[in-house]
Amino acid sequence: MGVKSDLVVGNGKDEVPHIDNVGDEKTKKAGRKLPTDVADENLLHGWALYSMASSVVFAVLLVALTATILGTATPSITDEFHTVQDVGCNLPLGGCVMIFFGFFIKLPITHLTDSKLKFHQKFLTIDLIGFCGVAVSCVMLLLGLEYGGSIDPWNSATVIGLLCGGAVGIVLLIGWFIYKGDEALIPPRLLKDRINASIGITAFLQGGGIYLSSYWLPIWFQGVKEASPIGSGVMILPTIISQFIAAVVCGALVQRLGYYLPEVIFGNALIAAGAAMMIIMTPSSSEGFWIGFQILMGAGRGFVLQLLVTAMQTNLPREDASLGASFVSFSQYLAGAIFAAVAKAVFTSSIPNTLHEYAPEVSPSLVIDTGVTEFKNVVSSPDLPGVLLAYNKSLNHVFTIQLACSAAALVSGFFVGWRKVNAKKRKSPEDVEASTGEDLTETEGDKSGLPETKKQSA
Repeated sequence: MGVKSDLVVGNGKDEVPHIDNVGDEKTKKAGRKLPTDVADENLLHGWALYSMASSVVFAVLLVALTATILGTATPSITDEFHTVQDVGCNLPLGGCVMIFFGFFIKLPITHLTDSKLKFHQKFLTIDLIGFCGVAVSCVMLLLGLEYGGSIDPWNSATVIGLLCGGAVGIVLLIGWFIYKGDEALIPPRLLKDRINASIGITAFLQGGGIYLSSYWLPIWFQGVKEASPIGSGVMILPTIISQFIAAVVCGALVQRLGYYLPEVIFGNALIAAGAAMMIIMTPSSSEGFWIGFQILMGAGRGFVLQLLVTAMQTNLPREDASLGASFVSFSQYLAGAIFAAVAKAVFTSSIPNTLHEYAPEVSPSLVIDTGVTEFKNVVSSPDLPGVLLAYNKSLNHVFTIQLACSAAALVSGFFVGWRKVNAKKRKSPEDVEASTGEDLTETEGDKSGLPETKKQSA
């Protein structure tokens, strides 16, 4: 107000002159690039943008198809491999990729100090203690869930020790991350904001709701519908196709509306609806039924699977965007691993009860130990219909966990924030100087955004 009042007095006029973007005009006349100009130059346009987007979309589709069809057929495929020489060719290929990535891929510099660090200095900045702590805690927790009820009883010292060790490790990790602060593997500043914490919780619950169906639905097809491993992969194509279409639609909606919250809620609602239909499946369920809930589940996955990454990046500054994306993906995959182990424990624990109800003459260990594709060959024909009903009911218990995760993700999704996605963020002068090598430090006259002549007349 003081600057504007001085200008009014100096000019002797009754209205305030228009002074917006005066500093920007002066900067342009001086031949210097504004941060927004540098950002626009780095963006892809035309055929380059179309080619990149199309490549990413089809790459995601091919990965999804590979994960479903080949992933479900992996047990049958690996029966043909008996030595390291059969599959050892993957090791040198992976090593070549790591070497190529380490020496030829240049990641963007987020801070000016990063470009001045040597390799060993960058290596020392890695939180190795946090990384080892996360790995050890997760392994102990997952092994405890894996052993419980299937290898050792739940009250055994091994299972209790693994579960308690994993829980204590997680508590110690939280304390370590707080102690390390911004240098931690997961900086606490990522979750200080309520919206970011809600996104992390939603991603965790969402992972449990999404990845359980990816693992257990093919088992339902193989065990209850008596499909082959490859056939079960083909039978879940409705999930992949609807996910692919919904992902494209979701991207267009977010770009059009500018907000991610409606799509998050809608996607989680579709997943919850599909999960609710899965708990009432029976051996006599028609093709229209299991194709229908797969379309709901796949469309929901297409809407929300990557949208939370966008939501987290929207709520974080530029230098923390990659950390936020990694944290969301880590939460989803960790939840998938944890709930998959929980689901297996529920399944193996419920099989004896369901067999006692539908096929009391069949031993539970016979069904569990022979595997999903082989138990039909060792069970007598009169007992097979009862075994299929028991198998189906145990899988319904597993899908109940999926429904609980999906419903909880739907509730927590309401708290991920009403933020605009396509709001433009200006780069800081330090970021532009790092990318262009130009000095964008403003003079005292530039900070006010007014030409020097205006200041003198004022």
